[in-house]
Amino acid sequence: MKNKVFSLKKWVVFSVLCLTFQAWSLEIPSYFIEGREILLDLPIGFQEAERSESRISFMYKDASAFVQVKHYPQGVDSLPSLAQEVMSKMGGTGEGVEYEYGSHPAWFGSFGFSHLETAYQSYACLLKTGNSAVVILAFAPVDQFANYNDLLVSSIDSFSYPEDQQTFYGPIGAFDRFFLDPAPAIIPIHLHDMDISAKIPVGYTEAEDFVIQREARILNTDGTVKGWKRFYRMIAKDVYTDIAPLSQAIRNSPLAGLDEGQFVSALLSYVQEFTYERSKTLADIHPGMQALLHSSGDCDTRSLLLLGLLNYFDIEGILLVSTVYMHGMAGVAVPYEGAGYLHNGVKYIIAETTERVDLGLIAADMADPANWIPVELWE
Repeated sequence: MKNKVFSLKKWVVFSVLCLTFQAWSLEIPSYFIEGREILLDLPIGFQEAERSESRISFMYKDASAFVQVKHYPQGVDSLPSLAQEVMSKMGGTGEGVEYEYGSHPAWFGSFGFSHLETAYQSYACLLKTGNSAVVILAFAPVDQFANYNDLLVSSIDSFSYPEDQQTFYGPIGAFDRFFLDPAPAIIPIHLHDMDISAKIPVGYTEAEDFVIQREARILNTDGTVKGWKRFYRMIAKDVYTDIAPLSQAIRNSPLAGLDEGQFVSALLSYVQEFTYERSKTLADIHPGMQALLHSSGDCDTRSLLLLGLLNYFDIEGILLVSTVYMHGMAGVAVPYEGAGYLHNGVKYIIAETTERVDLGLIAADMADPANWIPVELWE
């Protein structure tokens, strides 16, 4: 989002009055399939169409795109063999490759099949844990497949296991990174009068930007509040693992000994020092690795990085975005005097990431709570 430039006289702090508004909670549906719980943060417009003990199906609002998830609770030895079995049962043919989803074997590919005289093209993603597996199919009629490609890929990428708490790449994000050189680069960081460094996987910038631009195209067709919230959740989930080395470097530094207020202020000052720069793409968001490497980015990029780093230290936060002000900032649940946003009974102290102002300050002409959308990024 765009950021406005303010003079300090326009910034205000409220020590008693707290911004309040209708609360929204993180809404990522969970499903149990033969005893296995999964999370699916599907694009807006998909609705549950059918459910059985071992399978659940979803259909897009125009009935032209579909997602199916099936759980094989036991007896899975080889994912390529299971993929062939799935394709054979559907009368289809295709190909794919194995990769790793975290510490688990995975397989991703595509195949074609026909049903009721309609030819379909499908993506298939298989994820193995022990001797069980989850199979995700995302498909559309062949003549419309290209039109629904973003929705189908995003649907698969929205999958996560509850134990990951939305903090690990989606299956597509992991697939893309598996074939990329992480090309780690050491970045110097000046924090709270301390100089530290971290080695980050800048080679993953391409994979991160793929997710950002894909989700922007989806948001461009559905700019609802739910759509905005999902847009940022998908981006936050995709970059979270990549900033782990930076969080570890901070943990190993004297910064970890600061109290919460000082710690948050130190990290806030770090991202405030970035050069303000917009990506000039549809998403208008810099990939996190690029932002860290060049110390540049806009309000969204900086706020997502700040909140991600704080989450590694179990400091709760929310993203605050406004389509009215075309701006984004962070809200942090720390004991600190200043302007805050009350969400689900918790006061989140305002953290403005693109102006060099203290924690707890908000621009006077941006202080209307009705114009802000709170976005919970992680469980």
